[in-house]
Amino acid sequence: MRYAIISDIHANIEALDAVLDTVDGLEVDQILCCGDLVGYLASPNECVERIRECRIATIAGNHDLAAAGMKRLDSFWDVARQAIIWTRRQLSSENAEFLRSLPGIMTVDDRVLLFHGALHPATAPEDLHLEAEEDIRQSFATMTRRHPSIRVAFFGHLHVPCVYRMREDAVEILDPRRLRLEADSHYLVNPGSVGLSRDSDPNPAFALYDAETGEIEFHRVIHSHVTATARADQAGLTRPGWLLWFLRKCARKLCKLVGCADVDY
Repeated sequence: MRYAIISDIHANIEALDAVLDTVDGLEVDQILCCGDLVGYLASPNECVERIRECRIATIAGNHDLAAAGMKRLDSFWDVARQAIIWTRRQLSSENAEFLRSLPGIMTVDDRVLLFHGALHPATAPEDLHLEAEEDIRQSFATMTRRHPSIRVAFFGHLHVPCVYRMREDAVEILDPRRLRLEADSHYLVNPGSVGLSRDSDPNPAFALYDAETGEIEFHRVIHSHVTATARADQAGLTRPGWLLWFLRKCARKLCKLVGCADVDY
């Protein structure tokens, strides 16, 4: 089986369609999504409907839960909160119900595990940004305890492609380009974001996983966000740039040092 893994679409229908067009030519058996279909940008109904039309196996992200009325807005910063309130008004009842029906985690073919933010803590794991070594270690521990037969999990929320490997109790960060899974290791893999990248490359990202060979490849699709940003402007939604993402990330790290709650950015 060959899987395409996408995540963090954030109501960017143009970027989603660009990725799906690319995936269509790659002999993929199934497309999987690690959540956050909506939020930030201005095509929430179109993105949810495309996911449904294409029968993409999907879990719920924190923005999906909030937009569907299943999560309070306390943990969201002002730009995200504004977009969620707007999205709630735009979503059709059918699409809102679809978001409410999504699971928080999913296993696929007993080979792949999907989650959004982290596999721990017990409360609101979709809010946790999986970056600190101790958090990565705890999610690996949860994965191996609850899903002992699965070696690789894909997750979202960071909007940055990355690979974490656990081998003999050691956590390693690998280069997210192309790799082959090793039998003595477990992996947590972020495919990057379709609709709103937070690294130096603004193009939509996704990953391919070949379950037979154990190979994972990371891809970018050359794409202009002009139409998506114009839609956001027309809707009155704020579009945070790279510098604002960086400043929010620094603020989050400072909050963690002094014991504040994790805040979405």
